Amino acid sequence: MSVTDVVDTDRYPLADPGGDAWRAVVAQTRRELSEVGCSVLSGFIRADCFDALCDEGARAAPDAYYQVEIVNVYNTDPDPGLPADHPGHVTMERGNAFVPRDRIEPAAIIHRLYTSPEFQRFVADCFELDQLYELADPLSGLVLNVIRPGRQHPWHFDTNEFTVSLLTSAPSDGGVFEYCPNIRTAQDERFDDVPRCCRAGASGSSANSCSVRATCSCSKAGTRCIGCPQCTVTWPATPPSSRTASARASSAAPRARASSSAGCSPSTSPRRDGSGSTSSWTRRLAFGSARAVS
Repeated sequence: MSVTDVVDTDRYPLADPGGDAWRAVVAQTRRELSEVGCSVLSGFIRADCFDALCDEGARAAPDAYYQVEIVNVYNTDPDPGLPADHPGHVTMERGNAFVPRDRIEPAAIIHRLYTSPEFQRFVADCFELDQLYELADPLSGLVLNVIRPGRQHPWHFDTNEFTVSLLTSAPSDGGVFEYCPNIRTAQDERFDDVPRCCRAGASGSSANSCSVRATCSCSKAGTRCIGCPQCTVTWPATPPSSRTASARASSAAPRARASSSAGCSPSTSPRRDGSGSTSSWTRRLAFGSARAVS
């Protein structure tokens, strides 16, 4: 079965690169990536494939590796040398889990998409790249992110060049994905905004929320999310567990290999003087739309 049999090709014509409909979708996606660092392509997967998408994720979920950890937004070890008000001191509990690529069925929809030349060409065009390459790491190029009821993936900075996510199973409640578009640059780490973002509650609790927070409306199964410079969080979900497949470590360079099995190279915790900061920022492509929240 071709990937064009599971994708809504009326809206997303993967088999017609350069056609009018292709150019319109790509232009809108590029515009959203440029403006807010995240683009959501709703209804990417055909509705009659939702059950298969969910069932495949449910079969893989038991193979997820779980480890509840206390982390900071940079995913770095505690550093007593940082200033007392540095965001690296703000800790959160991370309780999501990952199924690595080698435990995902090759015939699964998410795996066929990841290896599809048509899909790779489409994603590359959205990111204005000539070509994409599969990550050489056999574990982290494609992962299934599993969030059990009551657990969350707390605020963190991605350090991939870009991330492509597909919601395979939506929770009955919760599981909200939020992000802070363009919250930092290579020139400005925004140390005042980052801790406010980390301490903010889920959507609606605006008492201490970051001024640039936004909610991604990729809450329906079969929706793809493509993504840019941002700090992201997935809030606790209620049953059924939320599952998201992420082609989060594809690369614009051939034979690239991640330095960690989770698919992201560890980020560096920047200091007040800017030393230790990273100069690359993740862009996210999710397969809806994004709306700002105050």
